[in-house]
Amino acid sequence: MPYKEDLLVEVAAACRTVTDWHPRRPADPAAAQLRSKGFPRLSTGDAAVHSA
Repeated sequence: MPYKEDLLVEVAAACRTVTDWHPRRPADPAAAQLRSKGFPRLSTGDAAVHSA
């Protein structure tokens, strides 16, 4: 179906409205490894304070 990009965009928009997958992100394996070694997870505010 050449030149049916508008149909593709409509289907993608319809899928996005009925699912909650689009805001999800994969787990960060590096962060999980650090937490398993006892390093706590910092909030963005804590990270900003400690990096300044």
